[in-house]
Amino acid sequence: MKILSWRCQLLSLLAMLLALTACTTTSVRYPERDPNTITRTEAEQLLQLAEQYAQKEDLKGFCSLGGASFSSNLPMCERQLTSFGGWAGVPTSSPRIVDGFVVLNYALPGGGTGGGGYVLVLEGTDGLGQSFRHELFVIALQEAGPLGTGIGLAFPYYWVNSEVSKGPSTPGQQIRATVIVTQTAP
Repeated sequence: MKILSWRCQLLSLLAMLLALTACTTTSVRYPERDPNTITRTEAEQLLQLAEQYAQKEDLKGFCSLGGASFSSNLPMCERQLTSFGGWAGVPTSSPRIVDGFVVLNYALPGGGTGGGGYVLVLEGTDGLGQSFRHELFVIALQEAGPLGTGIGLAFPYYWVNSEVSKGPSTPGQQIRATVIVTQTAP
């Protein structure tokens, strides 16, 4: 059995370290979910999570419902929460689900798609005694999301008067969707 020279041993060790580093630093992108496949059941599960986190005043959990853009920016999420009455604005009872519908994704200029998802229409009374009608918009994420299914909430504050603006983006049946807040700060 031949003994390898110190140079060969060093090169072998460096090659192993390089391979190990490549394996541990490679990030995996979550496969983007087709927003047209989001179900009402999944939307209701996200609503239940939002209610649980809001009732427990769990800012990190609540903000995680919007995916990385919300959970990585807790100060922004908290400022928005404060502008909607803070934890005092959270309803003490579950909202009524009065409707649900799919919003088709749409073609983006330059290629790709965006904007689709599932909407739950909610009505109720917030913690400050104000009536609300909210369109809870469930969207596809580029990460696992809170349910591990690649979906999250575009706007987790389910007690705020808002609607998903639905207007044609191109000729035909495609719909462009944007959450529009129709409530001012208390």
